[in-house]
Amino acid sequence: MFEDLSLLMRQLPVGSIYLITCNRELKSADTGEEYTVEQFKDKFGTLVPFNMSVKGFSSAENYKTIRKMFSTQIENIIGDRVRNDENVKFLQLYNILYQENRGARMFTFGGVITNTETQIENLNVNDFSFVRTDENTYEIQIPNLTFKEEIHINQHIPERIGILKEANLIDNRDIDKYIAIYKFLPNFFDVRI
Repeated sequence: MFEDLSLLMRQLPVGSIYLITCNRELKSADTGEEYTVEQFKDKFGTLVPFNMSVKGFSSAENYKTIRKMFSTQIENIIGDRVRNDENVKFLQLYNILYQENRGARMFTFGGVITNTETQIENLNVNDFSFVRTDENTYEIQIPNLTFKEEIHINQHIPERIGILKEANLIDNRDIDKYIAIYKFLPNFFDVRI
């Protein structure tokens, strides 16, 4: 991942958006156990934060470790480009956590390559609740719904959602989770030829 990140950050032109999603559990592929600090440093070398501790591998902190590693790598490469007289910088837009029901814990990180004078306010992304330009994360809560339940909720959005909740046909927590993300869900169609 870091080799791909390096390659892309050296080449992406201004206006490019970079996103990466990975499993955020920092465990050895060989043992399935969390790394020790020494194992992690052996594997990732200079990418490892200087103040790395065992706490950085925990489920409460692992995404922070990964974000720091991605950010450091990007800063170094963008810094090289600036020293070579390129007018570029990287603005973080995404710092997202999610886990599907009984699935892997995932982390999505990314942002946009801009000119050095571009400010986040000029990108017109303030209306998106999932944009994160700092260490704070946006956590996607994935509802546990069937396809028919999704269709039923869609028929009630937005004016009649209260009626649907009062009917107690679908768990209200799942309705709220769905409403928070439904605009961003992909559409799939089953087409028979």
